This record gives sequence, structure tokens and C-alpha cells, in this order.
Amino acid sequence: EIYTLSLHDALPISVEVLPFDTESSILAGRIDAALTNRGRIIGVADVAIAACALQRDYPVCTGNLEHYEYIQDAGFPVVLHNWRVPEDA
Repeated sequence: EIYTLSLHDALPISVEVLPFDTESSILAGRIDAALTNRGRIIGVADVAIAACALQRDYPVCTGNLEHYEYIQDAGFPVVLHNWRVPEDA
């Protein structure tokens, strides 16, 4: 049996869209430089998401922990929540 979930059912009622402002872009540059120095090249989107989250002290909810763990290893304390694992597991 195939079950289709609509976007409306899958997402919260309200979603806050964070701006990629000057402070976030500067932090993203620092993160990218630190990753490059460690030989860990990841996508610009993950770097930008991490920078926006860190700038606002928000966690990142992702199913792709690997790239964000590289960011943590580079000294940036991004808080991660794996959406693939239930909270009470």
C-alpha cells in the first residue's frame, strides 16, 4: 500500500524563513574556510544553513548529519536534530 502525505500534512502550520544576512554570510565564510583548511568541502547550502542557525542560536533539523558533523568538528557548535530518528528513541 502506498500512502501519500501532502506537504500541508508534513510541515508545521507556520514556518519561519530566515534571512541570509550580512552576519550569516560572514559566518558562512568562516565556516567554509575552516572546512576547506581541513579538506572537508561540502555544499554551500549546508554551510549557509549552519551559519543562519548558529547566528540565531537555533538547532538544525536534518537527515544529513555528516556535513554538519564536519562543521562541528571544525569548531562551530551547531546543534543537530536527526529527523530520521524519533525523539524518544
